[in-house]
Amino acid sequence: MPNHTPDPFKLLMFDLDDTLYDFTRNWPLALKATFQQLDFTRGFELALLYETFEKHSTGMWPLVESGQLSFQAYRFRRLEQALLEFARPITEEEYDSFNRLFIEQSLSRIERDEALITMFNRFAAEGRQLAIVTNGPGDISMQKLERLGLERHFNEETVVISEKVGYAKPDSRIYRRMLDFFGTQPEQALFIGDSWHADVQGPMQAGIAAVWVNRAQLPIPSDASASASAPAVAMTLATEPVPALAPYATIKHIAELNAILSTLPIIQGRNQPS
Repeated sequence: MPNHTPDPFKLLMFDLDDTLYDFTRNWPLALKATFQQLDFTRGFELALLYETFEKHSTGMWPLVESGQLSFQAYRFRRLEQALLEFARPITEEEYDSFNRLFIEQSLSRIERDEALITMFNRFAAEGRQLAIVTNGPGDISMQKLERLGLERHFNEETVVISEKVGYAKPDSRIYRRMLDFFGTQPEQALFIGDSWHADVQGPMQAGIAAVWVNRAQLPIPSDASASASAPAVAMTLATEPVPALAPYATIKHIAELNAILSTLPIIQGRNQPS
């Protein structure tokens, strides 16, 4: 429900995939379409190839988040290892063709979202500072924002991509990067994202409040740390115990953020620093 008094959040930081659009829905569609269109993958049983690729993609992801594996190496290795289970080595040229087509298929499934555009226009009109902080590749994040219709609100300085800066969420440096850029205090910032560890626990441990975009209505992980210093408003039933670490709010869809954030008076100065 809306707040009755102006909220304190001058800076809104957003995750990208599975926060601003449904990455989980798009991923299997784009991946399977890619496998079906390439000569060197078309002959394998589609469901098994997808399951094998997904296994390696998920299994290697912690290495990317910890900085042990670059995103480009991750992209190549997950495909290489998946196809090796089918006794099919790949060449660099085949990988390049796969990567180009997969990006094309992925971007084509991101649709312009008029409701999202209206919400971001409102935030900008209120004078809020807007940023993207994502654990992702450096080559397509701006294209995703263009597909959503949000590119006017962001530039290369306000889109922080783990691959480009050399550290990933939940490393506190990646959140502080935007605090420092805008000259904003942690208590004036709000992080919005779908990953508990990267988008809720990580920001809160840096003193930043967080809204959890919990599409699947998952429970708070049992290992949630109680050491966070951000303000917490646990929107749970009165009969439920309040967890040690609670987000500012939990929503199922990004559109619900409209009801979470009150109308804020215009903040003097431009939304995006020059």
